[in-house]
Parts: sequence; C-alpha cells; structure tokens
Amino acid sequence: MSNYNIIMAEKSYLVRLGIMQVLEELKVQATISECSNIKEVKHRLKSMDVDVMIMNAAFKDISASEIIQLKSDHPGLKVAQIINSEEEAIPVVDHIINLNEDKRKVFQKIEAIFKSAQRPKHEASESGLSKREIEILRLVARGLTNSEIAEKLFISTHTVISHRKNISHKLGIKSVAGLTVYAVLNNYIDGSSIR
Repeated sequence: MSNYNIIMAEKSYLVRLGIMQVLEELKVQATISECSNIKEVKHRLKSMDVDVMIMNAAFKDISASEIIQLKSDHPGLKVAQIINSEEEAIPVVDHIINLNEDKRKVFQKIEAIFKSAQRPKHEASESGLSKREIEILRLVARGLTNSEIAEKLFISTHTVISHRKNISHKLGIKSVAGLTVYAVLNNYIDGSSIR
C-alpha cells in the first residue's frame, strides 16, 4: 500500500490507540496527525495533502455541512466515521465503522477506506515525482521556506532540501518561480493559493 496522510479527529486516547493498532496490523503506511477540534483539522488540511480523515461520532465539532465543505475544498479526501449506533452516523461521510463490529468486519471496512483513498497512479508517476515530492512542490509553490515546510510535514530541514534537489533534478527546473509555474500549470496548486 502507499504511504497515506491521515487526520485522526478523535479525542479518546484508547480509540486512537486502537485505530493505530488496526492500521499497523493491516500494514497501512501512514503519517497520522491527531486533531482535537475543527480548527486543528482545517489547519492540517491546509498544511498537508491529507488522504483520509477518521473521526469519531463523539467529535461534535464537525457538522455534515462542514464535512461537505472540507470535501469540496480538498478533492479526494475520504472521511470515515466511527460510531456506536446508527443514529450517530453523518450521511455525508464516505465510510462508517461501528465500534461494535467484529475484527474481520472492522478490517474489511478499513481496507475499503484506503482502497478508495488511493490516488490515480498518474499523479505521482506522470512527472516522475513521488507523492511526498508533490506535497513539497505544492508547499514550495505556495511560498513556504524549507524550515516552514519541515515544520508542517514534521520532517527535518535536511530532508526537505533533499526532496527539493530531487524535484529540481527530475523536472529540470531550478528556480522557485519556475517550480511555482510548473505547479500551477500542472494543477498541483491553484494560483490563488500563492503568497
């Protein structure tokens, strides 16, 4: 499986731990950002390319209209909700996992979440850039510095510099302006998001 960026909108430590254990057993490679409120969710969505958001029904900060807006603003984002009972389900989410389901059913549903979150292969291979390089290209094009990118992605500045060198080598573009133009022309970012 690919490496996924996941937002876990879950306040319960035990539930977060359980989800992480299931992901580990399924060998899902993921960077997980834990968020405790809608403000943190929106910040993470702006700062990184998120594939999946897993939220608990007890996470009351997010309404159906906000989920619709988040999915509209972030095409490709898959939203999964963990529920105790059917009454808690928000109809606009992509996947629902009931806490009372057996292990086999939970595993099937989580596998389905990540199958639906797989991006088309051409996004990472058409240009020869990896998913992480595309993520860094987007942030460079938005005007972030190496240290700002490192902070947002929770990686070292050295790693950011290495990725930038690889991006420049693969694309044959050395300047930030050139990378920005490339990102806009190839729909990696919207021109209005450039600072």
